[in-house]
Amino acid sequence: SDNTIANNGQNGVELQTLSTSPIAVNIDRNTINTPNAFQGIALQAAFANARLSANVRLNRLTNTPSNTGLFARTSPIGASTVCLNLSGNSSTTGYTLFQTTPAGIFQAVDLPNLSTNNTGTPVVLGGTISNVPACP
Repeated sequence: SDNTIANNGQNGVELQTLSTSPIAVNIDRNTINTPNAFQGIALQAAFANARLSANVRLNRLTNTPSNTGLFARTSPIGASTVCLNLSGNSSTTGYTLFQTTPAGIFQAVDLPNLSTNNTGTPVVLGGTISNVPACP
């Protein structure tokens, strides 16, 4: 929380979980400026049956057009779960939510209001993102 990350030559914040135990993180009140093809925040449940729950709130993400403010995805190799609570964020390039395999479960809190609750455009790739009242 409360960090400034700029021009570091990689993703601003990156988390990949391989754990089948639930992993819960809070990424709050950061200013992230990432150049080139890097993401401001990159999140992934990176293994079959991995489970990631993330509260991402009040971050300022400034990015070049070749990347995205936030990129989150389920594992491409099997059933994994990602749940995001995005609120109060601002991004110059938006948010990419990517369900890479039909076996994966991707959830977002208040999905219908994602654009209202955050500045920047959400882009959904792959399968279906489910609306949930809260992440586990």
